[in-house]
Amino acid sequence: MTTQTVSSGSTLSNGVATADSPIVVLSGGTTVGTTVSSGGTETVSSGGQSYDVTVESGGSEFVSSGSVTSAIIESGGTETVGVGGFDYDGVLLGGYQVVSQSGNAVDLTISSGGTEVVSTGGGARSTTIDSGGTEIIQGGVASSTTVNDGGRLEISSGGVASDNDIGSGGIEFVYSGGYASGTTVESGGFLVVLPGGVSTSATIESGGSVVSTGVLLEKAGVDVAVFTSTTGAVLGRGDIEYVLTTGAALNTTASTGSLMLVLSGGVTSDTLVSGGTEAVHSAGTALDTTIISGGELLLLFAGSATDTVVSSGGTVLLSGGTTTDTTVGAGGTEILRGAAANTSGIAYGTTVESGGTVLMSGGGDAYDTVINGGGVVTVSGGGNIFSAAVNDGGALQLVGGGGGWYTAVSSGGTIDIIGGGVGVSATVSNGGTEILSAGGAERYTTVAAGGTQIVYSASVASNTTVETGGLETVSSGGTVSATVIDGGMLILSAGAITTNGLTFSGTGGTLDIADSSALPATTISSFVSGDTIDLDFLTYATSDTYSVSGDTVIISAGGSTYDLTIDGAQSNGYELTKDQDGSLALVVCYYPGTGIRTPTGDVAVESLAPGDLVMTADGRCLPIRWIGRNTVSLRFADPLRVLPIRIRAGALADGLPVRDLLVSPDHALLVGGILAHAAALVNGISIMRETAVPETFTYFHVELAEHALILAEGAAAETFVDNVSRMAFDNWAEHEPLHGRAPIMEMALPRAQSSRQVPGAVRAVLAERAQRLFPAAATLVA
Repeated sequence: MTTQTVSSGSTLSNGVATADSPIVVLSGGTTVGTTVSSGGTETVSSGGQSYDVTVESGGSEFVSSGSVTSAIIESGGTETVGVGGFDYDGVLLGGYQVVSQSGNAVDLTISSGGTEVVSTGGGARSTTIDSGGTEIIQGGVASSTTVNDGGRLEISSGGVASDNDIGSGGIEFVYSGGYASGTTVESGGFLVVLPGGVSTSATIESGGSVVSTGVLLEKAGVDVAVFTSTTGAVLGRGDIEYVLTTGAALNTTASTGSLMLVLSGGVTSDTLVSGGTEAVHSAGTALDTTIISGGELLLLFAGSATDTVVSSGGTVLLSGGTTTDTTVGAGGTEILRGAAANTSGIAYGTTVESGGTVLMSGGGDAYDTVINGGGVVTVSGGGNIFSAAVNDGGALQLVGGGGGWYTAVSSGGTIDIIGGGVGVSATVSNGGTEILSAGGAERYTTVAAGGTQIVYSASVASNTTVETGGLETVSSGGTVSATVIDGGMLILSAGAITTNGLTFSGTGGTLDIADSSALPATTISSFVSGDTIDLDFLTYATSDTYSVSGDTVIISAGGSTYDLTIDGAQSNGYELTKDQDGSLALVVCYYPGTGIRTPTGDVAVESLAPGDLVMTADGRCLPIRWIGRNTVSLRFADPLRVLPIRIRAGALADGLPVRDLLVSPDHALLVGGILAHAAALVNGISIMRETAVPETFTYFHVELAEHALILAEGAAAETFVDNVSRMAFDNWAEHEPLHGRAPIMEMALPRAQSSRQVPGAVRAVLAERAQRLFPAAATLVA
């Protein structure tokens, strides 16, 4: 990742901030016409200045001790104005802005689903709220706000607003703990003061309306009041419909500038909110509601809605209320947040379709959300989303303290964790992507087949498990902690940071190190045959060597040495091989490293030499006559005839083999009184073909003066007896001059070369052992 830094005396014009190339504006620096694209960030601090920036969906702007002028925050984009920061003449065109900690927004215009949250310590002055726009004063201070038709001003606990003007079709809500003074309500405007809220010195002009729960202060223009039930009402500008205890409103249409208030015990059903507002409060209920064309459904203080459809400029706001089975379609918006201490907006079973948006903050919680292609959910400070499914190009964004739990991402879906966002226990698979940037954090992700996790600078992924077919990539300054490579691939780019160990699990995993600066300073554990450490910054040469000192593997290549700390390094045999791209790879040997029993203990087969004594299964000590070496290249061979067979520890009998044993397919072992070729014993659970192998590897074959059984990892395995196939060995030419052509007589034991030749009783015993050792595996058929 490359950071674009604009500092004293410099100006960047028409720059583009991306996930790989963020922009940082420092003291004396200036940017003009910046575009912040999805995943990108522009940070303006320490006296920096930015003009005419456009923040696109998925982009983020951070302002502290700097200033931004004429910013446009588009739908899905976010701006955070913090300590000493200023935003002048900005436009929230569907975007999201948080002002806090002595930050200030001046002359802001909000429309088209845009939302501004002024939290503790933040200030907003001279804001204009147009149709679809919302300003939320949540612990902060606002003054001289103008609310036009379709706009909404909300003052919640700790918020203070003064000298506001509510125009026709505009609404000001004062929640519990909120304080409003000097509000002017023009004809067709609404001031709603809920329990615990305070409004003083308000001016109500002719045609304006003030509603305080339980009390209606009437002015001209209040046309409809319903206290029992009604069917088919059509509400026009300035009309108010009250649905109270035991009241029911069916098939109501709420047009632009109208208001429905559903209070405790009231029920609405099959409502169309087209430009108007339905506010459901204190155990009121809305069923089968459709919101379009600037319409709003407000769920406040235990109000609830079921089977809601919102699209085409409609909005659902949850502030202490609950929704179930909402569908957010193209142009629709659902907003969740807490209303006051110990309250939260809660959404169950929301489905977000293409073009739909969900915004969550300040105590809003969502469960079992489905985000389909083109849908976007943004979770910010204090919001949490649980068990979401992100599919087919959908996007979940966790920013500034937003949390995501048990998310499933697949089929082109994306989860972006940005600037203080936190994710826990995500599963990423089948084309899904998880991206951590600018301080994002994720714990316990599972990256399954086809999934990708990308960790950018200043972000941390902890306890990630990368399964077969999964990929985790770490950029410069990104950190991974306690990663488990379970058959998948971890790529460490230059400057990547690893902590708290790297653990291989199973087999077939790859650790790809792209630069020497990314060599792990932590311990690598459980590195076994089938796994690969690819030193991608080194080109393979036959002169490359390695040595082992304690748990350190020292690789000498290109005139330099490189250290890897591998737990138990001294007990393994290794091989330096050429990876498919020509780079240097370290693997645990396949047949090399196998322990052969000698009178002084087990010795790795590649360390034996002719003349050394080995123990036979019947207790004799016999000298080695010759050791054949056979290098296999998968490029020129039938994989089924050459791939190693892995016999897992305990697969043949209790403690046999003592650890996983890898042999060639035609190597025979004594099982049930017969010499069974390893390939004939494959059952897919305890005995299997090893597929994650380097392109070339070497088998070692031990020959004695007679055909005998020696002990390989404790299991009885035959010595080499064939005098024809040795001609394909690397060192076949040395055999005949030493030992002639006389054949070696085979032992008088039956031989099974295919699975159908293995007696059913033997197969049944091995199957029973496999199921007992590995109960989670599929049931075997004897």
